[in-house]
Amino acid sequence: MVNLTSILVVDDDPLILSVMLQVLARVVTPSTQIITAYNGEEGLRLARQNLPDVIITDLMMPKMDGFELVESLRREEISSRTRIIGVSSSGARDARTTAFRKMCDSFLNKPFMPNELIDKLKCLVA
Repeated sequence: MVNLTSILVVDDDPLILSVMLQVLARVVTPSTQIITAYNGEEGLRLARQNLPDVIITDLMMPKMDGFELVESLRREEISSRTRIIGVSSSGARDARTTAFRKMCDSFLNKPFMPNELIDKLKCLVA
């Protein structure tokens, strides 16, 4: 089990969001708060309000994409301890490279296997 105070999951696809929530429920302690957002603007607002330990964000979303979300968070002192996993269905190296350049701590390709998400999460909080 991974012991965290809170995790913010940001994705505009309800199915992907649902899968992530199911996977996270298997690995985090019952006291972990899991917060969801459907776009980067909402994700930024919720990140500022809740100061999650980990953010898992889609990189390609409407309104504000995950790259902009990560850039905004990394400029703010309050989020400097937050670990971020960037997620993209773009298999291209460009998405991964850009994610790390924008200061994601880890990257996950969609579609992903549940164990991949669990492993990334465990590595970040170890």
